[in-house]
Amino acid sequence: MKFLSTLLDGVTEYETLVSAVERHNTPAAVTGVSGIHKAHLIHSLCARTGRKALVLASDEGEGQRLCNDLSSMGTAALVYPARDFNFRAAEGQSREYEHQRLQVMAGMLDGDYQVVISCIDAALQYTIPPDELRSKRLTLRAGQEAPLEKIEALLSASGYERYQQVEGPGQFAVRGGILDFFTPDASTPVRVEFWGDEVDSLSSFDMESQRRTESIPQVTLAPCVEVIPEKPAFLAQKIEKLAASLRGKNAPKAKEVLRGEAEKLKNGLRIGSMDKFIALVYPQAATLFDYFPPEDSLLFFSEGNKLKERVRTTLWQWGEDVKSYLAEGLLCKGLDQYSQDWEYALGKAEETPTLFLDLFARGSYEIPTKTLVNMTAKQLSPWGGGVELLAEDLRALLDQGRACAVLTGTER
Repeated sequence: MKFLSTLLDGVTEYETLVSAVERHNTPAAVTGVSGIHKAHLIHSLCARTGRKALVLASDEGEGQRLCNDLSSMGTAALVYPARDFNFRAAEGQSREYEHQRLQVMAGMLDGDYQVVISCIDAALQYTIPPDELRSKRLTLRAGQEAPLEKIEALLSASGYERYQQVEGPGQFAVRGGILDFFTPDASTPVRVEFWGDEVDSLSSFDMESQRRTESIPQVTLAPCVEVIPEKPAFLAQKIEKLAASLRGKNAPKAKEVLRGEAEKLKNGLRIGSMDKFIALVYPQAATLFDYFPPEDSLLFFSEGNKLKERVRTTLWQWGEDVKSYLAEGLLCKGLDQYSQDWEYALGKAEETPTLFLDLFARGSYEIPTKTLVNMTAKQLSPWGGGVELLAEDLRALLDQGRACAVLTGTER
């Protein structure tokens, strides 16, 4: 499949884009490209320049299609989903999307990716800063001294829940000198056997049979939640200080809720609404953009007008939701922002080599573009398996002296 990354070599419009990236002549605007053409362009540019990329998709469907197309072309692509922040004291809650996000971010820290695809609202949501995630990961190896009690404490502090036996990501179990845990960035759970304070062996195991499957040389213990306070007691002090500063008609309810949560933290208890304190835990807000070094990355905006509208709709809905949260006392002034805005995304576009990919030409862009390219590309009508229709389409292209590559999804 390597030929796909060189098919565009020599095409004037493509070479113009490569030159724009290499000579810092961006942002660049590309028009006339549909879904599959966008995937091919992203795949080729990443391969040609050696850069990793963040692709902002207009919706989840487009994001998944781009991921499938890029993966088929041989590009290691990951999808970063949006998630709902939890502001209530709920114990049982699904963290599926949060685990997917952490898996993507861990892969980015390790360099195990080429392209990350995200809806614009997901990319703008606050999350754990890269340095924080890096510092809270621990690699275990056989023969390493690592007291079991300290590993248990680290798992609890990183958001893992203790069970009798591990049945899913974000869980751990202890039986004598055996520790089982399932990190969100792994495909299988891990069993660590200790000899005193030393790691004796590491292996993966099957959750149904609970039997070991194969030995592994090392494993990295990664957080399973995005909001991890360094010192819960210190966070409790911040919460109490915030509660004391509140004024207004909703202040009494908010103070009652905040003081109850602070008391739990001081008593060493877990609270289900930790998401609401992300601004207190990480004073410097971080987003997915912070995981991409501007000098070594590419940023793609797919259908910019749709992206802007999605941000507008998302922020409007948040504005409506926050009114009820404030009235209930679940949120308060200082704890009411959990996302960046469209201007922030445009700022990143000016810092990073950026390409705006659009099917139709646009009248103008909100930031000055330095390179404009219109690509003549078309998508053939759907082929339902009739050889005659396929032959007709190919014959017309061959008569024009074109080279044709036919890629099929199945043998049929």
